[in-house]
Amino acid sequence: MTKTFKYRLEQQTAYKHSGGTMREVSVTDFPVSTAMTGVSLRLAPGTLRELHWHTNASEWGYVVSGSCRTTVLHPDGTTYIDNFNSGDVWYFPKGYGH
Repeated sequence: MTKTFKYRLEQQTAYKHSGGTMREVSVTDFPVSTAMTGVSLRLAPGTLRELHWHTNASEWGYVVSGSCRTTVLHPDGTTYIDNFNSGDVWYFPKGYGH
């Protein structure tokens, strides 16, 4: 039997919140993805996503269109602020608030 490594994230039900929408997939929905969760996030201009971190995985992101600013909280308490535009990729190590 051939395993598939495709998942139709954009066809999943979106969670709606005051700043936009989010679609998410984890190992529960896509068993082959044991080390990464996928999220499609659309934010309205001027909105924020809540501060969070991942205890068991790092995160990477790709900006499809538009721009955004991220703030990363290092475990030692220092912070980093970066601006990203269409085509940019970010990486947040496991345990870093963002």
